[in-house]
Amino acid sequence: MYNGIEEEFCSIAIKESSDLIDRIAEHPFYVELMNGKLSYKKFKFYVQQTFLYLVDCTRAFLIIAARANDIETMDKLTFIARKIFSMRSLCEEQFT
Repeated sequence: MYNGIEEEFCSIAIKESSDLIDRIAEHPFYVELMNGKLSYKKFKFYVQQTFLYLVDCTRAFLIIAARANDIETMDKLTFIARKIFSMRSLCEEQFT
């Protein structure tokens, strides 16, 4: 699976960002979401923002794929873009 360098990197990244992870988990939005008390209006806005992010993310992956020098990289990036776009479609169907 992972080699030693990747495992060490992951351990360091988690350790170095643990304060940030804790602050995110304590954010009122996520606390309300985890407790099932987040209003539909707030959740819908969150999903709509995620939708916009997914559109931009898909565009970025496709631009990178277009500039790739090999077919394998292009294939991987377009595969990721297609998966992201399918999630975007789900968000669009449910919340727009």
